[in-house]
Amino acid sequence: MEKNKKILFLNYAHSDPNDSVLYRNLYLHLSILNNKIEAWSKDKILAGDEKDNSIQNMIKKSDAVVHLLSVNFGNKEECLELFKQSVEHNKKNIPVLISSFPWEEYNSIFPGIEEKILPGDQTPIDLQPNTNKVLSDIVQKIKAEVTGVNTKKERKMSDRLFYYILSGIVAVMGIFSTVFVHSKINEWNISILVALMFVCIILIILRKIIFPTNVASLK
Repeated sequence: MEKNKKILFLNYAHSDPNDSVLYRNLYLHLSILNNKIEAWSKDKILAGDEKDNSIQNMIKKSDAVVHLLSVNFGNKEECLELFKQSVEHNKKNIPVLISSFPWEEYNSIFPGIEEKILPGDQTPIDLQPNTNKVLSDIVQKIKAEVTGVNTKKERKMSDRLFYYILSGIVAVMGIFSTVFVHSKINEWNISILVALMFVCIILIILRKIIFPTNVASLK
């Protein structure tokens, strides 16, 4: 394992075919983060390795643990025990709801689970109309949780910085232009019109920041 990579432990009911399918789909989506995150699960235990020791070592080494919650997960003592251990070890726990069942009961294991569970609308992945889109969103949230990097927020901050710098340049140009016009013709009315023109240009540049078109752009 590469030293700079974060280790992500995937805890799921591997004996159930439906859970295994969703696990493989999530694992596939996680592959885009191979340069930052190394995903690990029980099926990666090599022949000859002692299973329990391998799992315990990876839980301790992991930076975060993703729990694929389902009715099968709830019926697997091993999955529940790993959930409890990861909470006890103060790992970053990321519960992902893959099928319908009374997951709220896990609040006794992981207090505040309703605030952490993915997808954010608490609709199981197997009931989502577009599984790939949901998994892509989940992967981005896992990336933000594990690496501390939020691509969307970074892009928004970068865009805002660009607009602020551009509006600052226009403001400086407006001041010099207004002073220049006034020094040449000595007419306040014309000078004010020039200044207002540059104010309008600045407002146009900053319109997406000052007047957001949706709630999401305010975040």
